[in-house]
Amino acid sequence: MSLNTGHVGINVTDLSRSQQFYMDVLGLQRLGASPEGDRRFAFLGEGDTIVLTLWEPPPDRACTTFPFRRARWTRCAPPKHD
Repeated sequence: MSLNTGHVGINVTDLSRSQQFYMDVLGLQRLGASPEGDRRFAFLGEGDTIVLTLWEPPPDRACTTFPFRRARWTRCAPPKHD
């Protein structure tokens, strides 16, 4: 039996900077993206295979839930205080 992942998802604070890092260091290509709106994300991979998804949650939300096919995953951060 072998174990394989479909792809890995990572929350980031700067989507553009993170995309550039993973493309430069790992040689990944951007396969798709939604750089605008509340759920900014990018799919990075090789050929037509997604290897990495980068998510940038909105800065004004303490918790952001990302629905997936079989489960939901929530990222919570402490609220910002002025």
